[in-house]
Amino acid sequence: MRVFVVTMIFPAPRETFAANDIRALARAGVAVSVHALRGAHPRAEALRAEYEVEAIPSSSASWR
Repeated sequence: MRVFVVTMIFPAPRETFAANDIRALARAGVAVSVHALRGAHPRAEALRAEYEVEAIPSSSASWR
């Protein structure tokens, strides 16, 4: 199974529920990726490490 999660911004502070759900899906063997409608948060890389979602493919919108 493949799951695409669409969010406004990922990762973001105080959005641990989304990270927990995404991490649980990945642990269950689901191919999951995250696509954000907004640009990346300034602390995105640090938050990915903090929420332990570094291995989850994700993309953010860009004005480019």
